[in-house]
Parts: sequence; structure tokens; C-alpha cells
Amino acid sequence: MDDKIFDGEKFFFNDIFSNRIISYISSIEDFINLSLVNRRFKSLVESISIKRRYTIDSERIFLKLENSSDINSSIIYRDLDSRDDSWKNVNELLVKIPRQNLENSISISVCIEDKCSTFSIEEIKYLAKRYAKIVVSMFGKFENSTELNIRTFHSDEKLNNYLVIYILSNINCKKITKLTCLSLYSLVEFFNDNDFYDIFKGMPSLKKILSLTYFYPNPFPSYDESEEKLLLIFKLFASKNINIVINDILYAFNIDYLMKVLNLCRSENVRIDVHGDLTASLAKNNFQNILECKKVYEMKYPTLVSLEMYDIGNEILLHEALKLSTNVECICIIIKGFYMYNLMEHIKNDNFEAYKETIEKTFDFRYMKEYKNFKQLYFCFQHWQIEADFNDKRELLHHLKRYIFQCTLLTMPLLEVKELYYDNIPIEQDKSIEVIEKCLPNIEKLFISGDPQIDEIDLSKLTTLKYFGMRGKFKVKLPSDVNIVIIHPLYYREYESDEDLQKYPQYYDNEMYYSSLKNQFKYETQCIRENKENYIVLFDNIYKWRRYLKVKQFLNSFPPI
Repeated sequence: MDDKIFDGEKFFFNDIFSNRIISYISSIEDFINLSLVNRRFKSLVESISIKRRYTIDSERIFLKLENSSDINSSIIYRDLDSRDDSWKNVNELLVKIPRQNLENSISISVCIEDKCSTFSIEEIKYLAKRYAKIVVSMFGKFENSTELNIRTFHSDEKLNNYLVIYILSNINCKKITKLTCLSLYSLVEFFNDNDFYDIFKGMPSLKKILSLTYFYPNPFPSYDESEEKLLLIFKLFASKNINIVINDILYAFNIDYLMKVLNLCRSENVRIDVHGDLTASLAKNNFQNILECKKVYEMKYPTLVSLEMYDIGNEILLHEALKLSTNVECICIIIKGFYMYNLMEHIKNDNFEAYKETIEKTFDFRYMKEYKNFKQLYFCFQHWQIEADFNDKRELLHHLKRYIFQCTLLTMPLLEVKELYYDNIPIEQDKSIEVIEKCLPNIEKLFISGDPQIDEIDLSKLTTLKYFGMRGKFKVKLPSDVNIVIIHPLYYREYESDEDLQKYPQYYDNEMYYSSLKNQFKYETQCIRENKENYIVLFDNIYKWRRYLKVKQFLNSFPPI
């Protein structure tokens, strides 16, 4: 009789049924959960190769009331990435989107279009509770998201800023670790009109707030008017071990006001980082005048310094900032196409030797040799092409680019730097790779995008490398112990349109360039947006899959914040 008993487990785990189970699972998170059911499922998941292809849904949405004058009307939404103006009931967002389309997001960004000047304070509080409920539901759906950004469409209005704070007050979510929706001024203004209380009570995991709101009153209030509330705010930050990052348009601040704010933070043991952005044309136009803000640098507050080098002489600004920023953790250098054009026009010589002395002086960072906190370098040659890209000076142009990069790395203290973002590596890139091998012996995380003419890059000697990201279509040789690879097939779309890219033969054939990489890994996910491969993720250890989200954040943030 016992011989005839149906062996359900054996039957269940035969190849046919195992494959059928696998075929029905789309989410990587579900594969992980399946492996935790029992030993047999764990063995099954770990023994197979998994390849999944799915659409990425936007983590950035607009929300508003369907009837702008009725706080009880339905809340509707549309994607920020949407090409049309079609609005849908928010329930579709929370119910109908497949899980696998959302598990790749690390942040949720919400922009609210309602104009709060038409509502009373009590109505705003009621509306905030409705929006807070939606935000919490979104974090339930976007299960790996930990960052929240809430903006109001009319964010220069006092009541709209209040709406954001009331929403935060009503959120109960243990997942949120980072907010990018508050400015110090908006908090001071709010608590000038309201009794002080802990607006972050429902976010016990919150560790970082980026002060990013760009709207300030004119004139800015005096420090004496703000000090009492700032003291309460900073005591709250200190009690919760919250790190605040000032990354606003700092010219809105009076420099004396800023210094008093920084000193108050220090006295209350609040960690405050200042991101000194020296760029001339990026949105964040901070610290343009180094001499005016010199005190901020002298007090060692800036942990990130970035500069977009547009013209000869811009390097003076960079070096002056870095010489004062001895605590700097991350440096971003963006070489604009116009800088390269001006360099070649200034020297006007077809001989590379004529440029060496100028480049060596300009990109000399030996004064940084004692900087102990430097951990990240973002280096970019802008993707705009200049005249020399198309004539007989092309080889000289790319030689100059390689030498600029080489001088930068050879003079910076890179022994402890583990992350390098190198955007738009020039053709004949071997010298650049050699200098990476020589100067970054402990590199763990690397991003590279290349000139469209590049066919192959050999990184096999970077034996410490664990995470690799690339943009573009070229073959790559990697060391054997890389954990995660992220591939962005298209080049930097801010600079090159789809039509521009189609002139390169690589555009049409992903497999030719990526198949050798894919064959090295058991698991593959292809993320689709606008019917094209937006990015591909390759990995071997399914239990370390979530680490790729941090790598993705590293790739998509330039400069980082």
C-alpha cells in the first residue's frame, strides 16, 4: 500500500512542474521569497538561470484633486514622464501595476498641483491626510523605495509648503530614510505659525534631509527672527541622529546668516554637510563666489565639491575651493565641450607636446595628498561634440582628453577611493584604463560610458571591482569576482537624440556587444521604457540583488546628492 502513496513533493519538484512554477514568477522579490519557503525551493531557485523582461513604471507622479475646489473629490494622477496629459484615478496606480514593475525604484517623487490658497488651514490638514495615505500606499507597492520627495506645483506659496509639512506629519512609514522636500526656511516659517512638534514621528528610520527647496522670500528674514525655531529644529535633528545636507541655491542666503546656521548646528551636535556646487550652468548654482563664501570652506563643512569647467580659468575656482575643503568626500569635475574648444583655440598647435605644460598645471591636485575622507570621484567629458571631433584634429582632441584624465588621477590621493564615475571615456582608451589600474588599487564601484567609436574595453586587471555600470554599446572584459553589472544601452540622452545615435552601427545590435557579459551571470533582468531596453541588470547571487539599487543610484546621480 505504501508503495502506491502519491509522492507529492517528488512530483511537484520534477522538471516540468518546476519550470511551470518558474514561468509564472516575474518578480525577483518573489523568487527570493520562494527560495525561503523550504530547502527544496531554495535549491531550485539557486540552480536555475533566470531571465526576465519587464516595463519600468515611473516612480515620479503628479497628484491633484479631480475637482480643484472640492477637497472630497477623487484624487487623480499622471506620470511625470507621460507624453500626454491623461489623468487617471490614483487607485489604478495603487492596485493595477504589477509588482515587478515597481521593485526597481529607490525613491518616490510626488508633485502636488493643488493651489492651497483656495483652502482653509483645516481643509489643508484634511487634504494632507488623504495625500499621506496615498504616499504610504505607494511605499507599500514600491517595496524597495526608501526616499521621498514631495513638491507642490505652487511651492513658492506659504500654504503649499504647509501642505507638504502636514503630509509628512501624517505619514507612518518605517521604510523612509531620506527626504528631499524641505528647506530650513520652510520649517522655520511653519513653526512661527504653529506650536512646535515632531513632524517626523511616523518615520523612525529617517536619517537624512536634503534642503533643496529653491523658493525664498525677498528679503530673507534676519537670523534673530529665526534663531529660536532653528534651535528647536536642530535639537530635534540631533535627537533623531538626522543628517541635514544644505544643497540650496545658496546665494539666496546671506553669508552671515548661513555661518550662524552652521555654527548653531555644530553647537547642537547636528551633522550638517554643505555641497559646494561651483557650476556655472547646472541647476544648482551654489557657491559661485568662493571668496564670499570662504568662511564656509574654512570651517570644513563642504563634503562635496563640483565644478563644470566651461572656459580656461575655471580651474582657479575649483582649486581654491578644494584647498579649503580638506574634509571633502566627493569631487565632481565636468569638462564641457566648449572648454576643450577654447583650450585648442588658445594654444593653436597641432602638436600634443605644446599642450602638456598647460594641462599639467591646470590639473595638478597634489595639495590634496593629506585629504583622508576623499572616497568618490565623478569625472565627465561632456558629450557635446565640437568641430575637432569631425576633422583631422580628432586624434589630438582625444589625446588631450586622455592626458587631462591621467594628470587628474596621478595627482589626486586615490588610495582609499573606491568609487569612480568616468563619463565619456575617449577613443583609444587604453591609457585611461592603465591609469585607473595604477591609481585606484582598491576600486570597488566603477561606471564608464565611452565615445561611440569604442568597440571594446578591458577591465580584467581591476581585481577588486565588485560593481560595474556602463552606458553605450561596447564589449567589456571584467575580472571574475564582479557581483553586479548594470548596462544602459543608450548613450546619455540629454546630449544625444535617438536620431543622433542611429548613425552608429552599435545602436542596432545589443546582443553582439552584451552577450559575452550576459553569459557570465545566472540572473538577468531587462528593464523596458518607451519600448526600448532602458537598462539591463546581471548578477549571480539573487540574495544580494537589492544591492543593485544602490549601484543604480550611483549611476543615475551626477553630481551625487
